[in-house]
Amino acid sequence: MNAIAEQRLRIFNDAKSVLWEREKLKALAEKYGYSLKRFNDICRAYAENTLGFSRGDYGNFKRCYRHFVLFHLNTYEVYIYYDKFASSQEKEEFHQKVKAFFGKIIQEFKAPNFDKQIWLQENNLTDCDLYKVVSIFGNLEPAVVNVVYNTFKFYYDYAESVNFEKTAILAKANELGITYQAFISLINAYGWHILKMKDDFINKRRSPRGRYVDVLDKIRVSDNPDEIHKLFILNNIKKGHIIEYVYIHNKDLSRQQQLQLEKQLLQKYAIYLEMAKKQNNKKTNTLDRFVKEYFNSNKTLYDFCEDNDIKRESFLKLLSKMPDSDFKSLVRERIRKEPPVSIEYKNEDDFRMLALYIRSGITVDNETREFDLIDFFMLFPNLNPLINFHKMDIDPLDKTNISLLLDPMKFASYINKTSIMKGSITIGGVTLKEKELSLIIRFLEDNNVPLYDRVFMIACKRYINHTLDVSYLQAELV
Repeated sequence: MNAIAEQRLRIFNDAKSVLWEREKLKALAEKYGYSLKRFNDICRAYAENTLGFSRGDYGNFKRCYRHFVLFHLNTYEVYIYYDKFASSQEKEEFHQKVKAFFGKIIQEFKAPNFDKQIWLQENNLTDCDLYKVVSIFGNLEPAVVNVVYNTFKFYYDYAESVNFEKTAILAKANELGITYQAFISLINAYGWHILKMKDDFINKRRSPRGRYVDVLDKIRVSDNPDEIHKLFILNNIKKGHIIEYVYIHNKDLSRQQQLQLEKQLLQKYAIYLEMAKKQNNKKTNTLDRFVKEYFNSNKTLYDFCEDNDIKRESFLKLLSKMPDSDFKSLVRERIRKEPPVSIEYKNEDDFRMLALYIRSGITVDNETREFDLIDFFMLFPNLNPLINFHKMDIDPLDKTNISLLLDPMKFASYINKTSIMKGSITIGGVTLKEKELSLIIRFLEDNNVPLYDRVFMIACKRYINHTLDVSYLQAELV
């Protein structure tokens, strides 16, 4: 390494050691005999030419490194740095800090007069932050995890007190300043890990009033067979629900009226069962045809199922139920001889992480906001927003949340930044002009966020709401 390269390395490491704080950078620049701008240019050139950073990577690196070093667990920059920039040694050191942190707080949590809300305020954290750290860094001792999750009892107890009704939980989440998805995550953490309940325990614990009575009210007055069939099948109504509806939730009726209502609903239930049976037969015939089509094709089973939008498991289940025959043996033999195919999607873990962020939201300076498309492009630069993730092994609720986030990208188009900066944009009575718009565009470009119209409008709204961190750009432009 020559003298110039050695000096650039020292300059970069010195800037890194002071976390790129402006006043300290000024002192360093003066020490090396450079202007602040020249000093910054040398740091950027070293990052791009020697470390291989893109322009956006360098901006991300500077912003996120500070949060990572200072152990700001309430910021998503910590996770960006950990995932994208941290060396294996830095990751190991970070894991040790996480373990030490939780080892310390566990003792505090067990103290007799412990007030968790005061503790959270003093440490500039929220329950969502604790949940996020425990979820992402899953190498903590189970006993530690359980102590943390046990403190989420408040959320579970509240949800249970309102019968797990979404509107009531949403209102409470808004009152607490967290997202609905974050509230549900905290409920789940307590339910799954402390009460040892199953994934769908929230649905199972909703009262009959919440789940069945309103549906059966609609079935009771409907004469449309298709509508009745849809209501039965979508809400999984059984005969027991009908009996409970008639004799528990309609006590104001006379005995004769109850019997008449029961007869009426059971007749509709019988029609539903008959329609369901016909549909199942039709489906079975269709799958039977698929077996023959597969056997006569030149495709692997995996490719055939993909092309025909049928689950591989459904195909194999049907095959197992077919009567034994020479044809069935030939199909099985063909499948056995096919090369093994991995149906694991390489992006599944990324989408599970994305779902976690959507549920938990983004917390900065003790304020939680919803995860948006800008966060998506910054945290998951390798994910295609238009990828078909619906066949991945992901919770159905998470798939819905991901769809709500990414579906707008199907209709997105690129902006013309030159014409944008020549004009102005007014949102909610606030007008953004050339200087503000140039800062917003520079932020997006620095962070490798594509300049789609829908993403740009989110950035403008966040700028107005002071949740778009352009402070580092304002410092450089001074």
